[in-house]
Amino acid sequence: MSDFRQRVLNRLQNCTSKNFAYSLAIIANPHQKTYSEFSRTLGLKYRSIYDNFSSLAEDANLNEDSFIGLVLQHRTESNSGKLIFDFTRLKKSKDTMTPMTTWDRDARINAVNNGFSSGFCMWSNDTISIPLSFCFWQNRKDSGDGFESKKLLAKESIRSAIKRVGKSEVIVDGEFSTLEMMDFFAEEGIDFTARIACNRKVLTDDGSFLQLRLHKGLQLHKNQKSKAIRGYISGRSYNFTAVRQKTRGGKKKIVFIVSTIERSSQTHMKTYSSRWVIEKFFRSAKQSLGLEDCRSQKFDGIVKHIGAVMRSFTALELLRFAKRKKSVEAVLAILRDKKRVTLSHQYADLIETLIEF
Repeated sequence: MSDFRQRVLNRLQNCTSKNFAYSLAIIANPHQKTYSEFSRTLGLKYRSIYDNFSSLAEDANLNEDSFIGLVLQHRTESNSGKLIFDFTRLKKSKDTMTPMTTWDRDARINAVNNGFSSGFCMWSNDTISIPLSFCFWQNRKDSGDGFESKKLLAKESIRSAIKRVGKSEVIVDGEFSTLEMMDFFAEEGIDFTARIACNRKVLTDDGSFLQLRLHKGLQLHKNQKSKAIRGYISGRSYNFTAVRQKTRGGKKKIVFIVSTIERSSQTHMKTYSSRWVIEKFFRSAKQSLGLEDCRSQKFDGIVKHIGAVMRSFTALELLRFAKRKKSVEAVLAILRDKKRVTLSHQYADLIETLIEF
């Protein structure tokens, strides 16, 4: 057993705050984050793991105050950071009995499946990224009279985050660049940057009322990577940028960005690219921290598991930032390495401290 796993075992046996031990166990276990795998990883009987983790204390629920406190530590007047909001799918096979599961499109496989449609709100200052909160969405059939659109949930999450951390620019994907969301941002006085559909019609100062993809001011020539113009939607002024991007297959395509802030086209590109921190969080949380691994069929158990994954990610992110590593996966590799004893011991000391933020 590695030094770090032994520390987790000690925490589990001696620490009164089991939620910290659970988050540490998520980090220590390279396999699925289930009780049986925790049992194998830590060398404990399954019953012992079950008794400890199935009845986590109430404070094991997501404690948003802890995450907000971290943001306020890293937020400065010169860099207030950005808020990023997006949904992701947590696959739950065909288990329709678990509360809040629903059928929805999974963008990863471009197909509809059953699971959780979870919306996450994150804060980032381009050097460190911290998840703040999450919510669940259900389709009309599953939610009945309590149906809330994804846009409404996004508004609630963004409004709540800004109330807690202060005004910050919001970065969202094209799903949230609708007139409804634009009205919301205008009413709340929130600056935003988002991807926007190429067929959205925009009025410009020269009187042209055309789709973005047809507008002469956004036509990219030869090796030109980006171009920006000012235009109007519903009487409000926005800045529009055309950006040439490469797809995964190596092909080039033009995407369009809308923003309330006037910048150079290159800066618009860089600003919107900061949205990818939430995609990195989704990748790390799913592939390395078991965001989709929760087997509980109780809503409280699911919420506690997601909260623990967020806490684990944040502790790893703080350590990554402190040690100047490229990714949380690089930190995980050291913590889980049985051969690099000295370095693993140093990282274990730090992660034990950071997990209690």
